Amino acid sequence: MKKCLKNEKGFVISSMIVILGVLLAVSIGSYVYYSASKTVYDTNNALSEQETSVYNMALVPYLGSSTRGANVRSLIDAVIASNTSNAGQSGKFISIDASKLDSSIGVIGDAGTSLNTTEYVNEYNTKMSSLKTKIEAGKTYNVTASYDVGSGRIKEVIIEEN
Repeated sequence: MKKCLKNEKGFVISSMIVILGVLLAVSIGSYVYYSASKTVYDTNNALSEQETSVYNMALVPYLGSSTRGANVRSLIDAVIASNTSNAGQSGKFISIDASKLDSSIGVIGDAGTSLNTTEYVNEYNTKMSSLKTKIEAGKTYNVTASYDVGSGRIKEVIIEEN
């Protein structure tokens, strides 16, 4: 009888050790999975922020309250280049609001449009090129931008005469 009880105690203790080992392995596995998925998420966010920074980089130097006309023309060229290189990519069209500069021009393009086809881009790039003739090299302009709330990319450039 004593021998049987000793065997039962040994079996119960062995079973408890095995159960604790399994729980420990599951806990460690969950922790490793969580850590790895968090690292992947953080890396994707860092890449997204870097992509946005590169996307905006060509335009940001031209923003300001005393931008010279020659620099505004360069800005328009940079917008045209960006729109051309991003044709076909939804949400990556940059419009130009020149309504305060010349009411007959208004807003050129639809900011962040999903209709960013090559034909659409070419049509509005032509209008943007003609806007450069309205910009006088000797004047200064107030140039601002509006940003897409979700991505942080510039979606529209606003040009007004000082």
